[in-house]
Amino acid sequence: MPRRNDDRVAFFETVQIAIGIIIIILAMIAFIAPERNRPAFPAIFTLAGVLNFFMAGKSFRVNHRNKKYLAMVFAHVLAGIFLLIISIITIASL
Repeated sequence: MPRRNDDRVAFFETVQIAIGIIIIILAMIAFIAPERNRPAFPAIFTLAGVLNFFMAGKSFRVNHRNKKYLAMVFAHVLAGIFLLIISIITIASL
């Protein structure tokens, strides 16, 4: 039974690492030629928001009984919502 939980944790950590690498690659591409790569900006903000939601879920699963960590979960959710709003604004401005 513990093996399944370890597989789930490894999967979510792998997804977080992959999203982080994609964000870094898109940011480098976007800042090399911003006018030509304008569609990369909404993708960066969307992926960053999704990454914050992943981190909130992970923090909640691990520390859901500790009130101090619930504030961190709330902060991650707020950051994710903010980044998704910024993503919508950048999509509208394209």
